[in-house]
Amino acid sequence: MRVTIVGAGLIGLTTALRLYRAGAEVTLLERGVVGSGAARGNAGQICPDQATPVAKSSLILSALTQLYRQDSALHVDPGTLPGYAPFLMRIARNSLPGRYARNQAGLKDIETLATHAFLDLAADIGVEVSDAGYLHVYDTAAAAQAGRAHELERMAASTLPHEVSEVVDAAGLQAIEPALRGTGFGFLDAGSYFTNPNHYVDALERELRAGGATIHEGTTVTAVTDEGDVRRVHTSRGDFAADAVVIAAGIGSAQVGAASGYRMPMRAGKGYSFTVDAQPATEHVMIFESAHVVSVPLDGATRIAGTMEFDGDTERFNARRIDQIVAGVSPYLDPDTLAVRRDEWVGSRPLTPDGLPVIDRVPGLENTWMASGHNMLGLMFAPFTAGLLVDMVIGGHSLRHRQFAASRPF
Repeated sequence: MRVTIVGAGLIGLTTALRLYRAGAEVTLLERGVVGSGAARGNAGQICPDQATPVAKSSLILSALTQLYRQDSALHVDPGTLPGYAPFLMRIARNSLPGRYARNQAGLKDIETLATHAFLDLAADIGVEVSDAGYLHVYDTAAAAQAGRAHELERMAASTLPHEVSEVVDAAGLQAIEPALRGTGFGFLDAGSYFTNPNHYVDALERELRAGGATIHEGTTVTAVTDEGDVRRVHTSRGDFAADAVVIAAGIGSAQVGAASGYRMPMRAGKGYSFTVDAQPATEHVMIFESAHVVSVPLDGATRIAGTMEFDGDTERFNARRIDQIVAGVSPYLDPDTLAVRRDEWVGSRPLTPDGLPVIDRVPGLENTWMASGHNMLGLMFAPFTAGLLVDMVIGGHSLRHRQFAASRPF
């Protein structure tokens, strides 16, 4: 079977490898280069207990109260509100208690499966995954105690091993992570996983190229159409014929889907990151809860990531978002370290109104599948998503998890 995959990011690469190993002849079409988009710039978290829908009441409240603030962790450009209004209204509807509980249950239904799928594939392709855990950092002792109680409640039903410390003060935080400045309170969740997303992308690409998969970079897909028993993928470099197509182009999937007859309600939530050389090197993921910022160790350096920006331009780099991240972590990390930044990056997270991806056949097309809208969970859910697609594309099975259906009410 000839399978063409649109997009060589986290979902596209992982799916390509799983389909290739299942016997498919795989062609990948990527608008930029392999691993562009959000594939490399994320915080590398593999933690099911952090998997919650974006559509929550706190997001709506934050959007309304901080709309015109340039220094807020969530920023909505007022000029884009008319275009974003229908999407934001859907998010608001999904933040209502009943819908939010349903969407949360949809994620929880597969979180353990997804985590084990990632750990298994990472081990298979030689990617190191750390279980050093997450250090949660707060500005006050009361906030840390409340955060710990919430974390314990959320983990109560988890089947994965966790060990949550008591709340410690600034000296306790420094004992765990000496790079911290000596302020704040927090606790360590030992057992949560993280990895270097660059290593994951590189390993997938090596496996695919070594196996003979065809990868076309600099190729923009415009639409997919049916021509009898053949799927025709229309691109900037001509048409590609296939027996089956998987659209896994991140935020670009919405445009390809719309041109192919399926309008997927998805918008870009832009995130920013940069890298610094903390001294000594950090060893844990650090979640600066009060600032809504995360850091992750990467090859002896530290990547710091955060913010959510809605501005209608997926490519525009807004330096104020980097300034906001720096301001958020300045109480905790050395200012001289934060002043020497590199690899400043912006990428678009593909957000759906209910916080769940679409992993299903594209309505109106034969043997064309959508695998997108993973919000901020693309890295963790990539192998699980790929497994579903192998079952459907190669195995001919129907979708087993209806919460990911393309036709569901958003």
